[in-house]
Amino acid sequence: MAGERIERQARALWAEIAPGLGYDREGRWSLMKLKSAPGQERGVLSVTTPTGDRLVLKLVVSPRDPDGFARRIAIQRQLSDRMSPIEGLFAPEVLWADAERQAVVMAYVPGPSLRRALDYADFGLGARQDLLHRSGRLARCLHGPSVTTRPFYPKRHLARVRRIAEDLRADRPLEGPLEGPLDRPLEGRGLFRPRRFLGLCAYLHRAGRRVAGQQAAFGFVHGDLHPVNVLDAPEGLCVLDFTALQDGFQAVDLACFWNRGSASLDPEEGAARGYGGFAAADVTAFEEGYGRRISADPAFEFCFALRLFDDWLRLGPPERAEANRPELLRLVSRADWLQDKEQRGA
Repeated sequence: MAGERIERQARALWAEIAPGLGYDREGRWSLMKLKSAPGQERGVLSVTTPTGDRLVLKLVVSPRDPDGFARRIAIQRQLSDRMSPIEGLFAPEVLWADAERQAVVMAYVPGPSLRRALDYADFGLGARQDLLHRSGRLARCLHGPSVTTRPFYPKRHLARVRRIAEDLRADRPLEGPLEGPLDRPLEGRGLFRPRRFLGLCAYLHRAGRRVAGQQAAFGFVHGDLHPVNVLDAPEGLCVLDFTALQDGFQAVDLACFWNRGSASLDPEEGAARGYGGFAAADVTAFEEGYGRRISADPAFEFCFALRLFDDWLRLGPPERAEANRPELLRLVSRADWLQDKEQRGA
């Protein structure tokens, strides 16, 4: 199995490099995360040494991209250096890396994910708005202190939206989401609430016309910034998983954060609603930490809707999607909110 194979490789590599790092070759291993799909195989493991030190070893078996791996490690080190003087924000320290072998050893960071911490806060075990204010600061720190802009043109995305909408109407197999292989159709046909999905497609075309050619913040993008990839550690918030590092429009990160929070970002009953139907106090806290009102940004509006579109696709046809019904209802609710806001002219 892929997990066993990854662990064997990790153990062999650790036995080779541990003495140079000042650690024993022996250790207790635990598989923390595994990605195994056609053309993609990577694992994250923790090793606890006989002296009680705990480290994280990440191996990327495929795809082979040593140059890209080296670039991401260099950026992670730069980020760690940039964040080190900022109290309460940090990235894991890189202790060893080898681009050719696509392996990296990092310090282990304890603590619950931000998603779990937000859930705890709902039960009185933490300050929710403080967590989201610090999350905004973390996103601002990742994106850098200075903002450069480029004109935003969504034509490529809208062509895909149009193609998928046409396939759905014709009951043809659908392409996978943007993060998956686009040449492989989804298993089965159709989607949950297809008319509502087609309404989102139409909304994306209107939002695309509004943002086309407008200047939008461009620069470093984490690529997978969401509350599971942030830890609420004793020292502060720690950002994880630098697999998707790239340069791009930074609204992509912000849309990912708000759409991948699952139940942790659901508003409490009776709470005043803000952008996307989230609690207004949550959105305000994040925006104040980020230092900019992102909810008024047309590029964020488009990227937020596009993330809904891709997440809807990812959940697949109705017979499979029912297993994730709460998440589907969140997507539908957010898509409806966007269209209601548009109709109100807000």
